[in-house]
Amino acid sequence: MFYYINLFSFINLLSGYVERIEEGFAVHVTKNKAIIIEYSSLLTFRKKVKPLKDYHFVKFYTDIQIGTNDSAVFPFTVSFLVQMIQNFFSWFFYHKKPQLKTETNVFLIEGENRLEIFCKVVVVLNLLMMIISLIKILTEKIIYANRNRKQQN
Repeated sequence: MFYYINLFSFINLLSGYVERIEEGFAVHVTKNKAIIIEYSSLLTFRKKVKPLKDYHFVKFYTDIQIGTNDSAVFPFTVSFLVQMIQNFFSWFFYHKKPQLKTETNVFLIEGENRLEIFCKVVVVLNLLMMIISLIKILTEKIIYANRNRKQQN
């Protein structure tokens, strides 16, 4: 699975691909560098990371390409289910987050085994809150480092 993280849709911040390995997932950042995320660390991930408080999803677009060699019944069934799920979530988010725009396109491929999912998510972050959080984290690290240095002396 390939991924791209862009800023303002034209500044590429990060790109690469993710593959499943025996220990977990390997997130390839460059040709020679990969980050391995073990399955066991995914269970404790929720406790380690505190989500940002001030973010808003604005757009969520999905393109799904489905195809089989055997028959057209399976792709039609999956596309019907995907559209029903998308309609339910659109109705739900219309009442909870009216600023969110969702769109799902399902493409049926004939004569080819294929399942590809493309997602595009647009998130708006409060830059001021991010800067304040960064300053807070850095000052805490400096204070902690000074305390450890004084205790060692």
